[in-house]
Amino acid sequence: MFSGSPELLFQEGIFETLRAEKRRIVALDAHLDRLFESAHTLGLSLGMTRQALKAHLKREVERAPHKDALLRISFFRYGKRSHLSLIVREAKRYPASCYEKGVSVRTTPTRRNAIAAVDAQLKVRDFMNARLATLDSDPKGGIFEEIYLNAEGHVTEGRISNIFIVKGETLL
Repeated sequence: MFSGSPELLFQEGIFETLRAEKRRIVALDAHLDRLFESAHTLGLSLGMTRQALKAHLKREVERAPHKDALLRISFFRYGKRSHLSLIVREAKRYPASCYEKGVSVRTTPTRRNAIAAVDAQLKVRDFMNARLATLDSDPKGGIFEEIYLNAEGHVTEGRISNIFIVKGETLL
């Protein structure tokens, strides 16, 4: 790939990260909805149907040496064709102490892109926010996760984690 190509310069690609538990892909249809919507928004043809991709992912999970897996699907454009990259690796659980005692988090000075600039629902291969958050991170360690805020100071997501708010027994 030529180093001056738009594909490298502009990160023309999309991704989804999925989890398989006991060889069943969690929320597969929701992830595929977002993947295909991102492709449509960017004008990226995936070169395969939704059903073909779904079948391919299920085959790869069945072939994996571990029952619990993380799947990283990436499509990127090179020239007029799109290319698929699929990584399947063992899903490792956090230690019980993370759930029992909690973890250390902090907000990062790096702000999440404004939706008007790049819609956060698009899972594009642009990791500059994560890279900047890493550079801003605590050099002594001890911080489990960096939390992004948007320009208005509202929580958006973690650098490597999704954030959910639970009130009582209700997921908000």
